[in-house]
Amino acid sequence: MRYYVSAPDGEKGPYEENNIREWLRAGTMPKDALVRAENEPMGRPANMVFPDAAGGGGFGPPPGGAFGAAPNMYAPPVAAGGSHDWVQANPGNFGLGFVFGFFCGCIALIVSYVSKDMGSETKRGVRTGFIVGVVIGALSNLIALLAK
Repeated sequence: MRYYVSAPDGEKGPYEENNIREWLRAGTMPKDALVRAENEPMGRPANMVFPDAAGGGGFGPPPGGAFGAAPNMYAPPVAAGGSHDWVQANPGNFGLGFVFGFFCGCIALIVSYVSKDMGSETKRGVRTGFIVGVVIGALSNLIALLAK
């Protein structure tokens, strides 16, 4: 069966049932988002339509208790639009990426290109940190060379 999902900027879909279940399990879709089957006139909260996938109401701790697996922040989002989407993927942290790129250099740069789990802001930070490190290294070598 296929379902429509209500988002702040309008209704999206239709999506296959298994996609919605996967998004609920991954934590990338709010459990109280309204969903409706193609043949239904009104939506109901996703945690009522798919109680086995949602595991309760609203946003809460990850399933499995304190040591359970955390939700996958990088699962495919329901709505792929602008910044007003209700599905929030983890963009990463520019500052941590900068420090990683500055101190780890080429290794950090390679990891940023290979990693699928690193957020876009973290990758941008790694590249910026790498470039700043190279420039500072080149300037310090130039100054040392001119001082001789």
